[in-house]
Amino acid sequence: MNILMLTSEFAPAKGGIGTYAREVALAAANLGANVTVIAPDYAKSTAVEDRALPFEVRRFRGGLHSIRDLPSKIGLARHYVRAGSYDAIHAADWPFFIPVALSRNLTKARILMTVHGTEINETQTPLKRLAIRGAGVFGSRTEVAANSRYTRDLFREKFSVDERRINAIWLGVSDFWFGIRSGRAASRAAHGLTPDRIVMVTVARLTRRKGHSLTLAALATLPKPLRDRITWLVIGPDGESDYVQQFRQLVAASDCDVRLLGSLPDEQIRDIYAAADFFCLTGAPEHSGRV
Repeated sequence: MNILMLTSEFAPAKGGIGTYAREVALAAANLGANVTVIAPDYAKSTAVEDRALPFEVRRFRGGLHSIRDLPSKIGLARHYVRAGSYDAIHAADWPFFIPVALSRNLTKARILMTVHGTEINETQTPLKRLAIRGAGVFGSRTEVAANSRYTRDLFREKFSVDERRINAIWLGVSDFWFGIRSGRAASRAAHGLTPDRIVMVTVARLTRRKGHSLTLAALATLPKPLRDRITWLVIGPDGESDYVQQFRQLVAASDCDVRLLGSLPDEQIRDIYAAADFFCLTGAPEHSGRV
């Protein structure tokens, strides 16, 4: 089977969609499929890392998606759909929904699109709905994969699509996370954490909808003897600059043991999971509809 996957997020950028695209491509390649991934280059040289993957990665000039990128993505999709003979074409996230839909007449391949949640609400403005309808994004040839039952039901609520073409496919966990890692004691020692500390970990971009400030506010309400035993390890790249600055100020003003570790390699994150007692991600809804 020949699969073409188009994604607006991929390594070296950190994020859930990029991880999703990489793991799906890896799984398909391990099952014997020939996979070609089309992904942005983020103005970085990734040739060495890309060659180490068991599938082909073709980079285009670009970074995180902007609506201004839509015309170039339409041309990109048409070029690759026309250039190859594919059995399945997968738009891994919403920036490639319209480009892939407008290329469907160039191929007889199965058309698959994955919805992750946030974009379902963000596409409810009249202009975006008109563009989706005009491009026939969710037409009769499109199969929709939702990353949870919640996302599937949200999509059903917002779009009139035959339920038989919508599948909830739960997110899996890569074997990597069950691989060899440092033991609990060694992982704690590496971060100066004594055995009696209650260690909480959050792995997410420092952005409003990930709710770091809500978590900090919750910690501040705990009785002081309990609060004094907790260490919160916060892992992830910076998001909106104003929010990051505000959150850092809140951390500095609190009496909680909060350690902002920034972006870390997966190997280090795996070790920190071994050191932690629990994971916390306090998602916060935004007025824009992002979830």
